[in-house]
Amino acid sequence: MKSPREIFFGGGQISVLEQLVKPFERVLLVTDNNLTDTPHYPLAKSLLGDRLCGIFENMPAPTDLPAVEAAMEIVEKTKPQAIVSLGGSSTIDGAKAISQRLDWPTHISIPTTYGGSEVTHVFGVVDPDTKIKEVFIGSECVPSYVIYDSELTVTLPPGITAGSGMNSLAHCIEAYYCSANPINRGFCGVGIEWIMKSLPGCVKDPNDLRARTGMHLGSYAAGTAVCNGFIGLHHGICHFIGPAYGISHGEANSVMLPYVMQYNLDAIPYEMAAIARIMGLNIAGKNNLEAGQMAIDAVIDLTEKIGVPRHLSDFGVTEDTFKELAEKALNTSAVQNNPKPLKNPQEIVEVLKLAL
Repeated sequence: MKSPREIFFGGGQISVLEQLVKPFERVLLVTDNNLTDTPHYPLAKSLLGDRLCGIFENMPAPTDLPAVEAAMEIVEKTKPQAIVSLGGSSTIDGAKAISQRLDWPTHISIPTTYGGSEVTHVFGVVDPDTKIKEVFIGSECVPSYVIYDSELTVTLPPGITAGSGMNSLAHCIEAYYCSANPINRGFCGVGIEWIMKSLPGCVKDPNDLRARTGMHLGSYAAGTAVCNGFIGLHHGICHFIGPAYGISHGEANSVMLPYVMQYNLDAIPYEMAAIARIMGLNIAGKNNLEAGQMAIDAVIDLTEKIGVPRHLSDFGVTEDTFKELAEKALNTSAVQNNPKPLKNPQEIVEVLKLAL
C-alpha cells in the first residue's frame, strides 16, 4: 500500500512547508487562478521564501495538456528540485504530470478541496483535441508529503466543496463494492462515515473547521481506498462525460453516483447493505436489496441537502452523444471491472438516460 512519507493534519499546518523545503534551493509552486485571490497564495510564497524559483498559476480544471506544456516552459527555465502543489485535484494532477516529466522529484501537496488526488497513485490529463482524459497510473505519482490544513478550505465556494466531497464519496463507495480486500474496505468505510456526516456542515458553514477537518479525513481515506482498490462503471462514465461537456469531475460524480449504484444494486446487494450500515442507517428488518436501496436514497438525500446538480441535462447534455460516449467507455479497464458485467454500449446508454 503506497502512501506519502508524511501527512500533516490540522489548522495552521501549512507552516510546516518552510521546514519541508529546506533541503532544496529551487522549488516550483503550482496553483490555479482561484487560489491567487486568497490569502493562502501569498502565505505559501512567503513560506517558500527565496527557494521559490518559479510559479505556474493557471492550472485549469480539469487538467489539460496545453497547461502542462505551458508549465514545462517555466520548468525548463527554472530547473526546480521540488514541486509544491496548492489547490484542488486538478492542480495536484497537473503537478503530478510535471513531476512525471522530471522523473519524480519531491512533491509537497497542499489540497484545498476534498477530491483526494493528494494521496493517489493516478492522475489524468485531458487532450482538448480528442476530449478524452488520459489516465496515468504508477506508485511514483503519490506525493512525498501532504499538508491537510482545514483553514485553507474556508474560502472554497460551496459548489466546489460539495462537488469535490461527492467525488471522494464516490471513490469510497465504488472502491468498496469493486474490491473485496477487507483492509481497503476499512478505508472505504472510514471515508463514507466521515464524508456523510461532515460534508453538509462544510457546505452550510464555511467556517466550521471541525466539519472541514472531518472532510479532510474523509478525502484522505477515500484517496487511499481508490488508490489501493478498483473503480468501475461510475468513474468509467465520468472520465468521458466530463471532458465531453466541460463538466467538472466533482459535478459529474455528483450526478452519476446514485444512478450507477442503482444499476449495480441487484448484482451486489450484500455490499450495498454493508454501505447502508456504514452510513448509520437503520436497516433492521430489511433484506439486503431493501437496505441497499436505502443507501442509494441516502446519497440522493445528501445531494439535495448540499445542492449539487442531479441531472446531466443541467449541463446541456443531450442524448444524441450517448452512444458514442458509451462505445468509448465500454472497453476501458474501469467499466470492465464493474461488478455487474456490461457487454454492449446500450447498457451504458440506459444508465446515462436515467441520469439525463
